[in-house]
Amino acid sequence: MNQPVASFVVRCHTVINAGEDLCYRIKVTHVQRGEEVTFESFDEASDYMKNALHQEDEVFHKGG
Repeated sequence: MNQPVASFVVRCHTVINAGEDLCYRIKVTHVQRGEEVTFESFDEASDYMKNALHQEDEVFHKGG
């Protein structure tokens, strides 16, 4: 039985904002959808990927 697959490319950049605070810019690309989204925290990026996996799983179990 085939299982759903979701592939992500994650790019992380360190950025110093105007207040000279260290920040991150995390760009996540969902390979199958060709969708690119940018986040400011690893938690947000993780939530996006978890949600995408959940959606893929729902589609798989409903029969595509």
